[in-house]
Amino acid sequence: AGSMVLGACVAAALILPLRFIKLPGKTLPEVFYIFLTPYLVYAWAETWDLSGIIACLFAGIIFRTYGAQHLTAEGLHKVESFLETMGRFADSGVFILCGCSTALIDAGGLSFCLWGLILCLFSRAVMVLVCGGMSNVMKAMRNRRRSESLQEQFITWKHKFMIWLSGLRGGIGIMLALEIDEQWCGSRNKERIINCTFFLVVTLLFVCGSLTEPCLTVLGLVTSKMGMDAGDENQSSEAADTAPLERDGSSGNWIHSFCQCVLVGEGRHRS
Repeated sequence: AGSMVLGACVAAALILPLRFIKLPGKTLPEVFYIFLTPYLVYAWAETWDLSGIIACLFAGIIFRTYGAQHLTAEGLHKVESFLETMGRFADSGVFILCGCSTALIDAGGLSFCLWGLILCLFSRAVMVLVCGGMSNVMKAMRNRRRSESLQEQFITWKHKFMIWLSGLRGGIGIMLALEIDEQWCGSRNKERIINCTFFLVVTLLFVCGSLTEPCLTVLGLVTSKMGMDAGDENQSSEAADTAPLERDGSSGNWIHSFCQCVLVGEGRHRS
């Protein structure tokens, strides 16, 4: 809870300069400002022994909801393009690091990595079955009070299988492994955990990532025509995606109305 509150509050404080300085909404300094603010949020959270990852997650939610309204459509497009490019760069760096680390794992630690893989797949299957079953029960209860046209679809075994298959591991798992306190498990065990995490990232990416599309096709959850239609829909909605995000402050949500008034201002709109 502390990480969530800290991330939201720091993000709100960082959005205020965008409102009062009244920049054009599309300049490169604004893009760099938005890009660098997560590092401040992360450092602040870690200094207070909180989760920097969770703090950045909620800071991003606040920034996208309110900070984006201080950008023009051109500025928002620049920010999204820059963040996507840097995200791909960081993601590639993580997997290069994983590949190098996996190649250096000694044979003595391989059995530990294989057991970690088995336990990861097993625990994921248990959670998907439990959470999917609970979701279907709640949907069934809601469907009893709704008309036939508003019935919610259940999570079938095909969807559960794909949820189980698509649960990859990445930078967050590596970061958590690197943050383990050596006093808790010892330096040797920490090294084995980090190596196992690298092994899991590479293995799950290679196996699960390569099987995702064929399994979707075999299970009948997607077809080539559906992929073409999705591409057309993405192109047609590109302009809408790059428009500043706007919310209705009169919805009765007083928290959102207050944040909208303080962080954005009444009636503010960038075109």
